[in-house]
Amino acid sequence: MIERYSSGIMRVRVICKEYGIKEPVFSEDFNGFMVTIFSERATRISKNVPENVPENRLDSIVKLIKKNKEISMLEISKLLNVNQKTIKRDIQILKTEGIIERIGPDKGGYWKILKLRKNIT
Repeated sequence: MIERYSSGIMRVRVICKEYGIKEPVFSEDFNGFMVTIFSERATRISKNVPENVPENRLDSIVKLIKKNKEISMLEISKLLNVNQKTIKRDIQILKTEGIIERIGPDKGGYWKILKLRKNIT
């Protein structure tokens, strides 16, 4: 049981670092422990997460989806010459902004553009 706590704590720390938010605070409670997760950005951003994603790359992703709604993240990464993790992170930004959504499963699904970005016609 304790082993699972330890690996879970490390996962939470890694995720917070990847998202660039402050490291969580772990404290003992009466019958266990408490985790406080912050929404504020950390003063030092992880090297893996850029502070500002290039707008032209986000625009390029939307344009590719507009041309082919069934395009995969792998295909996008190859066309834009960036790794798949970068595209996954950029897609998450576009989803959070309400620009796109995924309809259906990874295989057999498609992208739906909810609204266009300012720079795209």
